[in-house]
Amino acid sequence: MGTKGFPQKKVLSLVLCVAMLLSVMVMGTGAASFTDQDEFSDNYAEAAEVLTGMGIIQGYDDGSFLPQRNINRAQVATMIYRAATGDVTDSKISQFVGEDLFDDVNADDWFAGYVNYCGNAEYIKGFTPDTFGPYKQVTGYQVLAMILRAVGYDENDEYTGDQWTLRVAATAREQGLLDNLNPDTNLAEPATRELVAQLIFEAIQIDTVRYSLAAGEYRPSTTPASSLGEQVFDLDVNNSADEWGRPEVLWVYNTGDEETVIEIDPVATYTTAVNDCDVYEDTGISGQVETYVNGQDTIYDINKTATKESIGAQGQLVEVYDYTTVNGDDATRIVAIDTFLAQVTDVVEAKYDSNNHLATEATLVLNVYDESTPVEVTLTNGSTNYTYAVGDMLLVNAYTNDKDEVISGDGQYVEIVSAAES
Repeated sequence: MGTKGFPQKKVLSLVLCVAMLLSVMVMGTGAASFTDQDEFSDNYAEAAEVLTGMGIIQGYDDGSFLPQRNINRAQVATMIYRAATGDVTDSKISQFVGEDLFDDVNADDWFAGYVNYCGNAEYIKGFTPDTFGPYKQVTGYQVLAMILRAVGYDENDEYTGDQWTLRVAATAREQGLLDNLNPDTNLAEPATRELVAQLIFEAIQIDTVRYSLAAGEYRPSTTPASSLGEQVFDLDVNNSADEWGRPEVLWVYNTGDEETVIEIDPVATYTTAVNDCDVYEDTGISGQVETYVNGQDTIYDINKTATKESIGAQGQLVEVYDYTTVNGDDATRIVAIDTFLAQVTDVVEAKYDSNNHLATEATLVLNVYDESTPVEVTLTNGSTNYTYAVGDMLLVNAYTNDKDEVISGDGQYVEIVSAAES
């Protein structure tokens, strides 16, 4: 495909009546998210997802995060312990439960080990000289003081005294920890779970420091400098994409889920043909744009004055992206995914040998209609049997070649969207 002329989907009349209903049902990327995702404030969901994947913070059994719920000092001490040690499974916490640092922290309290570890490491200070106040709500300033101490600050007790909140805020601002906070955030108020996640997430990405007496200042603690996230979790972030070319942010680490995929939202979505000039008006994007059509990489030239050239078609989902990469570069991308009609021609259930080992994978054979001659594709599903029967009509997304033909065999990728109900 050249830089001019967006590929129009070749659709049989048989397919059109079904496909015209289906573009919005293209499979998602499968990135982790919470059942209460819509309750997050702007910019905070990524921190919550990555820290939950790492095991530093835990969600709830029903899949929620409860981002707006306030959090207490004992709970934050738990998160600081895991962030500082990497012990997200709490396998080593029992050795710290017997300490006697605070009058209101007993050995049989669930939080004793976390509070005692952080107290011994001087990441946390008492609410009074003898008490910790484990059930008291924590403020944003207190969270910052705890995590900044874990990074190496407060060697001179600058986070104590009447002006301690100003000094904590000054360090946090200098290190960029406050850059992505909502403008109306009040760090003196009780912190929500989402705010705590954001502050810890930002802090484990800045350089750890040591105080140099000779220089009278903090300096990076390692050469080359590295963050708590890198030192403890091998934390890294990369540009990525899903099977269809949708841009993503990929966080990788050595604990918990070992990776978290953050989806990037498109700036425009189309399910019918749209003129180039309208795309420009909607997005401000023009010129040559990296484009993926059913997984095939190409280039499309958006002509901002063209009133006849168009992208997309009925039965095709087109998403336009305008985003910033993890390296800070501006990028644009178009992703187009076709929906095809397919008929089940054979179903094979999983079979086991006498030792109960999987001998035959569950198999589904489909005829996919991309033109008048159907393309046969074979799908396998391990030990999980398909729920479809011979003759069923399905809607699928599939990789196509440079002739817009569905690929079968080497290079094949087919996702079942749903049963066709037209």
